[in-house]
Amino acid sequence: MYQKRTGFRLLGSKKPHPKMDAQHADLQDTGEFVRHNYGEGVYILNSTFALSAVAELGRLPPGHPGLYEKTEALALVLMQKVVDREFRPVHAKVRTSMADFYPEEDVAYRGKLAPPTVPLCLVEIPRAGTRTTLAAEKVLRLVIDYSTVWLDHHPSQRLVDGKGQAVATARGQQKVSGRPLDNTKMIVFDPMFARGESAVGAVDYYWEQRKEFGFPIEENIIFVGFIGTPESIRTIRKRFPKAKVYFVRLDRGRSSSRVLKSVPGTYPKEEKGLTNDKKSRSYIYPGGGGMGEKLSNCFNAEVCVHVQHDKRAR
Repeated sequence: MYQKRTGFRLLGSKKPHPKMDAQHADLQDTGEFVRHNYGEGVYILNSTFALSAVAELGRLPPGHPGLYEKTEALALVLMQKVVDREFRPVHAKVRTSMADFYPEEDVAYRGKLAPPTVPLCLVEIPRAGTRTTLAAEKVLRLVIDYSTVWLDHHPSQRLVDGKGQAVATARGQQKVSGRPLDNTKMIVFDPMFARGESAVGAVDYYWEQRKEFGFPIEENIIFVGFIGTPESIRTIRKRFPKAKVYFVRLDRGRSSSRVLKSVPGTYPKEEKGLTNDKKSRSYIYPGGGGMGEKLSNCFNAEVCVHVQHDKRAR
């Protein structure tokens, strides 16, 4: 039996809602990615399945089992896109169990596969990024040898001024493997890219330590998230213009109606996806409503506001 979902309402399909972003208006658009004007290397998924799962993440309350199920499903979707586009395939032979019945025939699959031994550094940014990065690791190890995949940990937090406005990102104590990075692919998987400063700051750490660890080719740095903003794209492109970006959804909810009716990236200086008022500062709109708190089952709106305002920039 169909169970009515709180916060869910069908809209008419003949005419888009005035607050709907143009990138979601055409129900007949079956392209793999959303059209945009951000340039090469930015991929915004045009997936009904993934968009539905992200919308559910935003709707569900903290600690709901569906949050973790959908996080794993979205990690599978995103990692599939990343492997298909960013990992150069190889031709290989893989024996199948049918060889037991036909031992004289050398039964095997011969064809295209993901490269099995790619040095791959997954960068985790607690706490929102903890579950997503672990889910990504689980998915990637389905096709890549476990010995070449590792996790580095980069705690960070936003610093705000006296008005509650985010002004900087403070790094915590990194825990890194120390493996050489020159020929490595690096995936930074944070579910919510508000300004993108935490993710970019994590990669900056490796740049600062490049004499010790080396540094990946910039095209091999891949930022992955459930929801991003125009602000985060600008942050990433300014610091690492050749890096790749994969988002399920791009939120521009604080933009003017002219911007929302346009192809993403048409009016870059006017695009806004972050709040800036007394209710919340620098949060994605419509966003997901505090994904780190939701996935950790510790969301309390009143407490979060007080804690956030206590973390002031010194």
